Amino acid sequence: MPGDHRHEAAAHRGQPVFDLGRHRAEILARDWHKDIAEFIAALDTDPDLKGRIGYRCFKMRDGADYYHLASPKDDQVPKTLQTRDFFSR
Repeated sequence: MPGDHRHEAAAHRGQPVFDLGRHRAEILARDWHKDIAEFIAALDTDPDLKGRIGYRCFKMRDGADYYHLASPKDDQVPKTLQTRDFFSR
């Protein structure tokens, strides 16, 4: 989540960080931001996932690519996430 640095601590504790994908800046930014906002809102309203996934987005300094990373708080989170309809979109 914006400003949430807990995933960095998780990575240092040996918890995995997953690459959710990347996109190029040429893709309509408003469309991508809308999709990501909907994904985060779905996570935040899911009683089994709320607060259990850290999310960060990074833009390459000298490029047009953005990288999206997620860090689960425990091993069950990815399994739970994969059962959600909003994750398959």
